[in-house]
Amino acid sequence: MNGARVAPRLGQRLTALALCLAAATAVACRGRFPHAVGPDQGRLVASRTGERYHRSECSLARRIASKNLLYYRTGDEAYADGFTPCHVCRPEAQGRQPVPVPGQDRPGAAPSSPQP
Repeated sequence: MNGARVAPRLGQRLTALALCLAAATAVACRGRFPHAVGPDQGRLVASRTGERYHRSECSLARRIASKNLLYYRTGDEAYADGFTPCHVCRPEAQGRQPVPVPGQDRPGAAPSSPQP
């Protein structure tokens, strides 16, 4: 028997097995989180094991293990996959106007008349 020929074959088989497992994991992830995108496309992140989505610069997002990271383009896509907005970085407010509080005038609106 030639031992030198066995090792490369084993290495090739392990590499092929690793690629198959990675592909199966990606397919399973796609099924569970269909709106997730690649790291170069997403500006929001979430954890596979968590409940919230974050801005990528959020202090809580930095705690997510790289193997659990999911990326999303918009908060709507993250919400569709079952995540809710982070209460620290408030990603739903990014790029949007603040929601007016009832009883207060909106910026730029005509002043309201005093109540009698």
